[in-house]
Amino acid sequence: MEHHIVSESRSPREVDIAHASGLLASLGNAALRPFAAQVLRTARAFLPIEQCTLFAYEFGNRPRTVAAADQRDGRELDRIASLYARLYYAQDGNQAVLFGPQSRARRSDAIVLHRQQRDEVASNAYRATCYDRPGVQDRVALLLHVDDDVSLSLNLYRSMAHGRFSANELEILETLAPLLGAAARQHYTLLSRAETLPEQMLRRLASLCPALTKRETDVVRGVLSGASATAIGERMGIAVSSVVTYQKRAYRRLGIGSQRELFALAAGSAH
Repeated sequence: MEHHIVSESRSPREVDIAHASGLLASLGNAALRPFAAQVLRTARAFLPIEQCTLFAYEFGNRPRTVAAADQRDGRELDRIASLYARLYYAQDGNQAVLFGPQSRARRSDAIVLHRQQRDEVASNAYRATCYDRPGVQDRVALLLHVDDDVSLSLNLYRSMAHGRFSANELEILETLAPLLGAAARQHYTLLSRAETLPEQMLRRLASLCPALTKRETDVVRGVLSGASATAIGERMGIAVSSVVTYQKRAYRRLGIGSQRELFALAAGSAH
């Protein structure tokens, strides 16, 4: 695996006006496909890339899929992205680059290009699910921080049919990085401004109590959305009894004892 900060001295690559306008038009679209599909169209004008995903790492929680598009079956990529976010993200080299003690992505304006090839993935399960299953040979991720609490990874995947990225293709991606990275940051910012009240409330809770675990956060998200314990359990793939356990743990961490207090705290009206 290799990574480096995108050089500020390298001139950004010029893109066709149709691709630039399409990328601009896709910003802030809440559906998973439009932004990622436009990133693919823009990059594919220069080199073959089959898939694109954009993940957001918020308040120390597991990644959330912000955008995803596949030149082939988009629904399969959605499923793989979900499995990655639940089971495999911690084994991804992106984690060390973004959050490790020697991270070079901490500069607020930096974009780090991180490459991870199929045979560099140590975990058999992660490799089978996220590389072998979709037929991915190589991946380049553009990693950046939105602020102290939010980081993004824009991932571009190369199929086994096209093989590894060449040195020239990596240089092309580096010249595209400033445009694609800025677009990813703006896309996320626009989505955040338009996010639902439950998500805004969850953000407040996460900032008040960073110690909330990923499972506890997912359960609280469901509660704030008005979902029943059964519905939350089905969404997370866990038993109702586990939902109740995570909910109780979250309440203890937050220093509250009821759903009414949860909403009061999340709305900023708790005393």
